Amino acid sequence: MRRIHEEDLNTPEYYDDVIWTPAMGGTHGYDPVRVRWLLDVLPHDWASDFIEVGPGWFGALEYYREFSYPRSDAIARAVGVDFSKASRDRVLAAWPDVEWFLHDCTEPLPFSDGEFDALVAGEIIEHMEYPAAFAAELCRVLVPGGRLRLSTVDTTCRQAKLLEYPEHLWEFEPEDLVGFFSPFGTARYELVGNYHAIDFERSAEPCQ
Repeated sequence: MRRIHEEDLNTPEYYDDVIWTPAMGGTHGYDPVRVRWLLDVLPHDWASDFIEVGPGWFGALEYYREFSYPRSDAIARAVGVDFSKASRDRVLAAWPDVEWFLHDCTEPLPFSDGEFDALVAGEIIEHMEYPAAFAAELCRVLVPGGRLRLSTVDTTCRQAKLLEYPEHLWEFEPEDLVGFFSPFGTARYELVGNYHAIDFERSAEPCQ
């Protein structure tokens, strides 16, 4: 794990005024390989209580609503949590039934222990000042046996080397990510396109 920027630009104002704007929207879009891999966390034969932490734009909730992937009845309860009003407005415009929590994810999540069956968090852990604490909090809100999928950019890939990410605080090695989650269950690393990714199942032991 290596710190790559000392200044922390991660504020609601930065995302609403700089990142998630109509002008910047043209530079973003779905990465279907990554988003489908994230959504494959959903159970195959029943509807889950599902949360996306840090949806931003072109996240899993939007993709699910637009393409019904992996199937239209996979989610019983859909929740999004992000401090960006621009993210909230975009996701709710696409899917008004999403329960939205306007919340800073550097703080404890506003949910009970074991509230969700499935969770995704795409490209957010690298923005967290304390990534290990963030990972523990994600695990806390999962039911025992619940599943989580998380992705973060592989900074060694060609595309990442061509771009600047001034809002990213950290870059990770696979063993860093596995180490964050393994105290709470079974964590498996994958390389998904240009992303480091973790597929995690929570143990029956309570998160500390």
